[in-house]
Amino acid sequence: VAPRWITTLIVVIGAAAALMILWCGAERCKHRCRGQQPPPPPALVIGNGTYIGQVFSPLDWARHDRSKAAPLFNEWGYEVVDEFDVEKRRFLTRLDNFVAEVKRKVRQAPGRLLVPILFFSGHGFEAPRGQQF
Repeated sequence: VAPRWITTLIVVIGAAAALMILWCGAERCKHRCRGQQPPPPPALVIGNGTYIGQVFSPLDWARHDRSKAAPLFNEWGYEVVDEFDVEKRRFLTRLDNFVAEVKRKVRQAPGRLLVPILFFSGHGFEAPRGQQF
């Protein structure tokens, strides 16, 4: 059984590849992007292992997942914002900033493929019908 961060990473990479194939298309991208250096795509990496009020038990693996994912995205050329154990207000602020950065980079290079990554490691929940979130 693969560690959670590897499973999550595989899902992210698969989604990015699907978006690239569906949205850009190899020939269209070559034609539109010739000679231009694209802006580095943004990646927001958050690991929440401790929660205020201790409603949930601490998660040791959230710190581990985050510490493995952030350098990997950086190595792949992403501009990484890396956070650990953020409370709700800071999380929402970081998320708003991330969305604004994605929009800014899309305006910088119209027609270019931009695959932002939002990586979260922390508590999720399972709905009554077995759906996991």
